Amino acid sequence: MKDVRGALSGELAAALTAELAAPMQGLRDRLALLVDHIDRYIGESTGPDPYPWQSLQGLRHELGGAYLEANLLMRQLGDVRAVLLAPEEITAVDCAHEVELALNLLAMKHGNVELIADVGVTPPVRAAAGALALVVTRLLWLCAQSAQDVAASAISVRTWAEGEAVWISIADSGRGLALPEHEAEAVHRLLASWGATLDAIVAPGRGGGFELRLHVATLAG
Repeated sequence: MKDVRGALSGELAAALTAELAAPMQGLRDRLALLVDHIDRYIGESTGPDPYPWQSLQGLRHELGGAYLEANLLMRQLGDVRAVLLAPEEITAVDCAHEVELALNLLAMKHGNVELIADVGVTPPVRAAAGALALVVTRLLWLCAQSAQDVAASAISVRTWAEGEAVWISIADSGRGLALPEHEAEAVHRLLASWGATLDAIVAPGRGGGFELRLHVATLAG
Protein backbone atom coordinates (compact mmCIF):
# COMPACT_ATOMS: atom_id res chain seq x y z
CA MET A 1 0.00 0.00 0.00
CA LYS A 2 3.03 2.30 -0.10
CA ASP A 3 2.06 3.65 -3.53
CA VAL A 4 -1.43 4.45 -2.21
CA ARG A 5 -0.13 6.31 0.83
CA GLY A 6 2.45 8.02 -1.36
CA ALA A 7 -0.23 9.41 -3.66
CA LEU A 8 -2.36 10.65 -0.78
CA SER A 9 0.65 12.03 1.10
CA GLY A 10 1.77 13.97 -1.95
CA GLU A 11 -1.63 15.62 -2.38
CA LEU A 12 -1.91 16.47 1.31
CA ALA A 13 1.69 17.65 1.65
CA ALA A 14 1.22 20.08 -1.24
CA ALA A 15 -1.98 21.47 0.28
CA LEU A 16 -0.53 21.77 3.79
CA THR A 17 2.63 23.43 2.50
CA ALA A 18 0.54 26.08 0.77
CA GLU A 19 -1.52 26.69 3.92
CA LEU A 20 1.57 26.92 6.15
CA ALA A 21 3.36 29.33 3.83
CA ALA A 22 1.20 32.35 4.70
CA PRO A 23 1.47 32.16 8.53
CA MET A 24 5.19 31.39 8.33
CA GLN A 25 5.72 34.45 6.12
CA GLY A 26 3.63 36.50 8.53
CA LEU A 27 5.71 35.31 11.46
CA ARG A 28 8.92 36.14 9.60
CA ASP A 29 7.64 39.64 8.85
CA ARG A 30 6.56 40.12 12.46
CA LEU A 31 9.97 39.09 13.78
CA ALA A 32 11.64 41.45 11.30
CA LEU A 33 9.43 44.25 12.60
CA LEU A 34 10.44 43.41 16.17
CA VAL A 35 14.10 43.68 15.24
CA ASP A 36 13.36 47.10 13.72
CA HIS A 37 11.53 48.15 16.91
CA ILE A 38 14.45 47.09 19.08
CA ASP A 39 16.87 49.06 16.91
CA ARG A 40 14.57 52.08 17.17
CA TYR A 41 14.25 51.76 20.97
CA ILE A 42 18.03 51.61 21.29
CA GLY A 43 18.52 54.54 18.94
CA GLU A 44 16.03 56.73 20.83
CA SER A 45 17.10 55.74 24.35
CA THR A 46 18.85 58.28 26.58
CA GLY A 47 20.13 58.42 30.10
CA PRO A 48 21.27 55.66 32.44
CA ASP A 49 18.08 53.62 31.84
CA PRO A 50 18.20 52.88 28.06
CA TYR A 51 14.98 50.81 28.01
CA PRO A 52 11.97 52.61 29.51
CA TRP A 53 9.45 50.39 31.25
CA GLN A 54 6.71 50.99 28.69
CA SER A 55 9.05 50.09 25.85
CA LEU A 56 10.05 46.85 27.59
CA GLN A 57 6.41 45.98 28.19
CA GLY A 58 5.59 46.56 24.53
CA LEU A 59 8.52 44.45 23.39
CA ARG A 60 7.58 41.66 25.79
CA HIS A 61 4.01 41.63 24.47
CA GLU A 62 5.12 41.51 20.83
CA LEU A 63 7.75 38.84 21.46
CA GLY A 64 5.23 36.77 23.42
CA GLY A 65 2.79 36.90 20.53
CA ALA A 66 5.50 35.87 18.05
CA TYR A 67 6.49 32.99 20.33
CA LEU A 68 2.91 31.71 20.50
CA GLU A 69 2.62 31.86 16.70
CA ALA A 70 5.90 29.96 16.32
CA ASN A 71 4.80 27.39 18.89
CA LEU A 72 1.52 26.80 17.04
CA LEU A 73 3.36 26.34 13.75
CA MET A 74 5.74 23.85 15.36
CA ARG A 75 2.82 21.82 16.69
CA GLN A 76 1.16 21.83 13.29
CA LEU A 77 4.38 20.75 11.60
CA GLY A 78 4.70 17.97 14.17
CA ASP A 79 1.19 16.82 13.31
CA VAL A 80 2.05 16.88 9.61
CA ARG A 81 5.10 14.74 10.29
CA ALA A 82 3.08 12.29 12.41
CA VAL A 83 0.51 11.88 9.63
CA LEU A 84 2.90 11.57 6.70
CA LEU A 85 5.65 9.47 8.27
CA ALA A 86 3.77 7.03 10.52
CA PRO A 87 4.53 3.28 10.13
CA GLU A 88 2.29 1.42 7.68
CA GLU A 89 1.61 -1.54 9.99
CA ILE A 90 -2.05 -2.49 10.37
CA THR A 91 -2.87 -2.70 14.06
CA ALA A 92 -5.39 -1.58 16.69
CA VAL A 93 -5.70 2.19 16.35
CA ASP A 94 -7.32 4.82 18.56
CA CYS A 95 -9.89 6.31 16.19
CA ALA A 96 -10.48 9.43 18.29
CA HIS A 97 -6.76 10.24 18.33
CA GLU A 98 -6.54 9.98 14.54
CA VAL A 99 -9.59 12.19 14.05
CA GLU A 100 -8.28 14.78 16.52
CA LEU A 101 -4.97 14.80 14.66
CA ALA A 102 -6.82 15.46 11.41
CA LEU A 103 -8.88 18.22 13.05
CA ASN A 104 -5.69 19.91 14.25
CA LEU A 105 -4.45 20.01 10.68
CA LEU A 106 -7.79 21.29 9.44
CA ALA A 107 -7.35 24.32 11.72
CA MET A 108 -5.06 25.70 9.03
CA LYS A 109 -7.81 25.50 6.44
CA HIS A 110 -11.34 26.03 7.71
CA GLY A 111 -10.88 29.73 8.58
CA ASN A 112 -14.27 31.28 9.36
CA VAL A 113 -16.21 28.11 8.58
CA GLU A 114 -17.96 26.80 11.68
CA LEU A 115 -16.61 23.44 12.83
CA ILE A 116 -18.88 21.14 14.83
CA ALA A 117 -17.07 18.10 16.24
CA ASP A 118 -18.51 15.24 18.27
CA VAL A 119 -15.61 12.83 18.62
CA GLY A 120 -16.79 10.19 21.07
CA VAL A 121 -14.87 7.41 22.73
CA THR A 122 -14.91 4.31 20.52
CA PRO A 123 -13.21 0.90 20.56
CA PRO A 124 -9.85 0.62 18.78
CA VAL A 125 -10.22 0.00 15.06
CA ARG A 126 -8.29 -2.09 12.55
CA ALA A 127 -6.20 0.39 10.55
CA ALA A 128 -2.75 1.91 10.19
CA ALA A 129 -2.00 4.83 12.51
CA GLY A 130 -1.16 7.93 10.55
CA ALA A 131 -2.74 6.54 7.39
CA LEU A 132 -6.18 6.78 9.00
CA ALA A 133 -5.49 10.38 10.03
CA LEU A 134 -4.26 11.00 6.47
CA VAL A 135 -7.54 9.79 4.97
CA VAL A 136 -9.66 11.74 7.47
CA THR A 137 -7.58 14.88 6.89
CA ARG A 138 -8.06 14.63 3.14
CA LEU A 139 -11.83 14.24 3.52
CA LEU A 140 -11.96 17.16 5.94
CA TRP A 141 -9.88 19.22 3.53
CA LEU A 142 -12.37 18.58 0.73
CA CYS A 143 -15.27 19.57 2.96
CA ALA A 144 -13.40 22.76 3.92
CA GLN A 145 -12.92 23.61 0.26
CA SER A 146 -16.62 22.96 -0.33
CA ALA A 147 -17.65 25.18 2.58
CA GLN A 148 -15.20 28.08 2.47
CA ASP A 149 -16.90 30.03 -0.33
CA VAL A 150 -20.43 29.68 1.04
CA ALA A 151 -21.70 32.14 3.66
CA ALA A 152 -22.66 30.70 7.06
CA SER A 153 -21.43 27.23 6.06
CA ALA A 154 -20.31 24.58 8.52
CA ILE A 155 -18.40 21.31 8.74
CA SER A 156 -19.53 18.56 11.06
CA VAL A 157 -17.46 15.61 12.25
CA ARG A 158 -18.87 12.75 14.30
CA THR A 159 -17.63 9.35 15.45
CA TRP A 160 -19.62 6.53 16.99
CA ALA A 161 -19.58 2.77 17.52
CA GLU A 162 -22.31 0.50 16.22
CA GLY A 163 -22.02 -3.25 16.68
CA GLU A 164 -18.64 -4.39 15.38
CA ALA A 165 -18.04 -1.17 13.47
CA VAL A 166 -16.86 2.35 14.19
CA TRP A 167 -18.16 5.14 11.98
CA ILE A 168 -16.63 8.51 11.08
CA SER A 169 -19.06 10.95 9.48
CA ILE A 170 -17.77 14.13 7.84
CA ALA A 171 -20.17 16.56 6.17
CA ASP A 172 -20.37 20.17 5.05
CA SER A 173 -23.10 22.62 4.05
CA GLY A 174 -21.09 24.19 1.23
CA ARG A 175 -21.25 23.88 -2.52
CA GLY A 176 -20.51 20.13 -2.60
CA LEU A 177 -17.20 18.54 -3.58
CA ALA A 178 -16.29 14.92 -4.34
CA LEU A 179 -13.03 13.06 -3.85
CA PRO A 180 -11.13 13.26 -7.16
CA GLU A 181 -11.35 10.02 -9.13
CA HIS A 182 -7.65 9.15 -8.95
CA GLU A 183 -7.63 9.75 -5.19
CA ALA A 184 -10.87 7.84 -4.67
CA GLU A 185 -9.32 4.73 -6.19
CA ALA A 186 -6.27 5.00 -3.95
CA VAL A 187 -8.36 5.61 -0.82
CA HIS A 188 -10.66 2.66 -1.49
CA ARG A 189 -7.68 0.35 -2.05
CA LEU A 190 -6.10 1.49 1.21
CA LEU A 191 -9.34 1.05 3.14
CA ALA A 192 -9.95 -2.36 1.59
CA SER A 193 -6.67 -3.57 3.10
CA TRP A 194 -8.17 -2.74 6.52
CA GLY A 195 -11.58 -4.19 5.73
CA ALA A 196 -13.01 -0.65 5.82
CA THR A 197 -15.33 1.16 3.42
CA LEU A 198 -16.05 4.75 2.40
CA ASP A 199 -19.32 6.13 1.05
CA ALA A 200 -19.62 9.63 -0.37
CA ILE A 201 -22.72 11.81 -0.67
CA VAL A 202 -22.45 14.87 -2.88
CA ALA A 203 -25.33 17.28 -3.42
CA PRO A 204 -24.04 20.22 -5.52
CA GLY A 205 -25.15 23.48 -4.00
CA ARG A 206 -26.29 21.76 -0.80
CA GLY A 207 -23.01 20.38 0.51
CA GLY A 208 -21.76 16.85 0.73
CA GLY A 209 -20.30 14.30 3.06
CA PHE A 210 -18.43 11.08 3.65
CA GLU A 211 -19.11 8.08 5.88
CA LEU A 212 -16.12 5.95 6.78
CA ARG A 213 -16.84 2.52 8.28
CA LEU A 214 -14.03 0.74 10.15
CA HIS A 215 -13.91 -2.66 11.83
CA VAL A 216 -13.43 -2.86 15.57
CA ALA A 217 -10.01 -4.41 16.16
CA THR A 218 -9.97 -7.92 17.61
CA LEU A 219 -7.32 -9.36 19.90
CA ALA A 220 -5.93 -11.22 16.91
CA GLY A 221 -5.64 -7.90 14.98
